[in-house]
Amino acid sequence: MEKRFHNNRGSCQLWVKAKMSMKEKVEQKIKTPPIKVFYYNRALNLQRYFDNLIGNEDRHQNNYLITEDWRILLIDHSRSFRTGKKWTTELPYGEKNKEGLVLKEMPRELFEKTKALTFEAIRGAVGDTLTDEEINAVLARRDLIVQHINRLIEKNGEENVLY
Repeated sequence: MEKRFHNNRGSCQLWVKAKMSMKEKVEQKIKTPPIKVFYYNRALNLQRYFDNLIGNEDRHQNNYLITEDWRILLIDHSRSFRTGKKWTTELPYGEKNKEGLVLKEMPRELFEKTKALTFEAIRGAVGDTLTDEEINAVLARRDLIVQHINRLIEKNGEENVLY
């Protein structure tokens, strides 16, 4: 969150206590407890949605923290809000994702709110933190997300994509 200190702009950051990073989970072959798998997988899918929307190019295993209760915390968004053609014509977690990490489903309410997202709503939420070009890039990615989800609905059925 942006804060001012001695009349200088800066960020206020919350340091969180986590059980492990995704990298540690993978390297140590730690399995998600069966009772947590469903919600853990949904959280990973929502991460794909979020990173698609903000155009985050730096989501690696050290940028996922996992808490004791198996919530996923996403950290380090310093390489987000890209505006180049690559970031406005394809999704990081779309069909072309090399690792197969593709956005597969999303909450119905989030999908509806995504479709309704406007330049003015983003500007109202972020103030002057993002440039007009960055906001327009978010809106281009919004359109790509909506197209992607609509293709999934057509292929798999709405009941298998929206929950």
